[in-house]
Amino acid sequence: MKKIAIFIGVLITGIIVLLLSITNESILPVSAEGQQFTLSSEYMETEDEIENKQLTHENIVFLTNEFMDILVQPTDINGRVIDFHSKEELLKGFERITTKEVAMPYVDFYYKEKGDGLYIVPTETPPWFVAKNEYKIDQINETKVILTQKNQVDLYGDYTIEIEFTYNGVWKISSITHR
Repeated sequence: MKKIAIFIGVLITGIIVLLLSITNESILPVSAEGQQFTLSSEYMETEDEIENKQLTHENIVFLTNEFMDILVQPTDINGRVIDFHSKEELLKGFERITTKEVAMPYVDFYYKEKGDGLYIVPTETPPWFVAKNEYKIDQINETKVILTQKNQVDLYGDYTIEIEFTYNGVWKISSITHR
């Protein structure tokens, strides 16, 4: 009988803990004065948020590929961009992966606005991140990382690219340097 009572007590405790976790309630410690400690939600991070702060190889490849996909727009036979009609529209297209300040020099170099739309300047793409090549990551702080990669390609010869990534809810490219 005593074992059944203990089992039922443990079972009830388990159910209470489960119900509290389902309703997002938490059991907070009580101080000597009987006051509950509270934690501000801005300082509490979920496991997913902590995991999302980790810049992975997949994040890097996605962001760098996406940058190039946006930079190299489909055009008609005259070189007029199909999906964007102005540099400003194209810059807005970059906003989910980078800042306007980072995208602006690329848009200014590779595109010309004319009365009837946006035109791509026929030229080669810039020296860029090569996903299969080695690179170095420097963690500047909790929300900033700098990737450095040295490459050699026929078109550009030897070059180094540094891409800074910043986390503000999502990872974005915050700076690009070519040497």
